[in-house]
Amino acid sequence: MKCQNITNSDAHIRENIDIFDFEIDDDDMASIEAIDRNERLIDPDWAPQWDT
Repeated sequence: MKCQNITNSDAHIRENIDIFDFEIDDDDMASIEAIDRNERLIDPDWAPQWDT
């Protein structure tokens, strides 16, 4: 797989590279971790059964 940047703008190229310019604090991480219920959020009939 190849990702290809198709912008011609130097500013947009810098913005695309700067995607990790944020931090997640402990409260936010706790909220994210609380989401995990060990279940599928979307469970179509054709989904594999290896994680049930």
